[in-house]
Amino acid sequence: MKSSPERIKVKDVARISGETERTIQAAAARGEIPGAAKLFKAWTFDEVKLRKWIAAKEREAGAARFRDSRGLGDQQVTRSAITAKRRNSPFSKTNDGQYDRAMQRLRGWVKQKEKESRS
Repeated sequence: MKSSPERIKVKDVARISGETERTIQAAAARGEIPGAAKLFKAWTFDEVKLRKWIAAKEREAGAARFRDSRGLGDQQVTRSAITAKRRNSPFSKTNDGQYDRAMQRLRGWVKQKEKESRS
């Protein structure tokens, strides 16, 4: 079994992220990509840090979509905001607690993923 290299090149980052090589190089030069380092005139990246950063960006985008869909504007998505919206949901009154149990499992799953992304 071949392990992945510790550092990857710009073309690999472009493939993973879907961005152009020029965009990746510019973002790295601005210090926007964690784990980026210019070694011997070529940018290289720590793949683990890169994937964690991309996952965090995806979570941020998901939270923004949630805020938009719930009319929360620029508020930070908090458990109390979710709970308040849930209380007004027509589903919370008609399903014998299935909705509440599903939401509890989902919150647990999110906490677990957040823990994993921090380590």
